[in-house]
Amino acid sequence: MIKAKAVFPGPFDAKAFQKEFLLAAVDTTDAWEKTFRLTHRNWRDIKPSWKKDVKIRFSSLEFYTETSNDVYRFLNDGTDVRYAVMTPDFVSKTAPGRLKSLPGRGGFSHFDFNYQRAAARGIKAREWDKQVANRSKKDVYRRFNKAAERGVVGSGHQYT
Repeated sequence: MIKAKAVFPGPFDAKAFQKEFLLAAVDTTDAWEKTFRLTHRNWRDIKPSWKKDVKIRFSSLEFYTETSNDVYRFLNDGTDVRYAVMTPDFVSKTAPGRLKSLPGRGGFSHFDFNYQRAAARGIKAREWDKQVANRSKKDVYRRFNKAAERGVVGSGHQYT
């Protein structure tokens, strides 16, 4: 006679997963902030402050890193016009497609409120937010896959 015994997994522990995903989200927002700080590391007059938030709602996890600094926003998003006129030797510390801030040269000279001239001086968008998102995709996937593995183990199940 052959005897068989059924083995069933224990109850699913959602809190174990929630904890691991929360830690992964906090690690991600920390990494994003560190990367965003590269974009303004040598700015003397303006130091953007960063806000990070992680929220768990019923079946979703929201996390972000942001700044409310206007100068940073103008550079990130770009502008159609620029009323500020820079000195002839001006070289920007930042450039589109580049995350790191470099030394630069020159600075503000005066304001010119003639719209045609100001429109010709618009700021090209740096799009740091898109660059950080694209560069961190693999890292975010890796972080959350590891969190899922730890969640399985933390809920009392075996991960193979």
